[in-house]
Amino acid sequence: VTYGYVQLLSFMTFVGLSWIVWNHLIFTGSYWRQPFYYFQTFDLLSFCLHKLSVGVHTMFFVALLYKYVDWSAFWSMAMVISVLEEESGLDAFGMTNYYGKHFKPTGFQLMLWFVGLNIVLRLPCLYVFGGSSKLTAFAATSVVMGLICLGNLVKWVVFVLYYFDCKQQTMEK
Repeated sequence: VTYGYVQLLSFMTFVGLSWIVWNHLIFTGSYWRQPFYYFQTFDLLSFCLHKLSVGVHTMFFVALLYKYVDWSAFWSMAMVISVLEEESGLDAFGMTNYYGKHFKPTGFQLMLWFVGLNIVLRLPCLYVFGGSSKLTAFAATSVVMGLICLGNLVKWVVFVLYYFDCKQQTMEK
């Protein structure tokens, strides 16, 4: 049950991030269709609106990405609680809120590190799409998948330790 909630919330956050990007592309679509037209006839108002749109959409994207990383730490701890304890669903989220109340910066830093690690581990996929041979693509994809699985294993071990640390410090208070 907890996994279903986590997947739903994660998907909705991804839809929000995608919506921000598509909204920006649709709003400033004329810049993508005719990029050299604006250099020939400079329109100050269009240029300022484009820069304002870039600024506003970037601000919303970064804010939602920040919240996604923060929420991901919360969701990961809820998943750990639902596996280790007999709580599931909203009860696991409640226990996560109780144990992690004073440790949100630590959870955020952990999840930020793992989001960065996931991005770095997926970078070899760009090599695969660069027109390499099928054998090289298969080998690169296999290595990337192995690294991603290893990264996920390390993430879950770290979050189990984070959960026990939060629980211990909460019980001491």
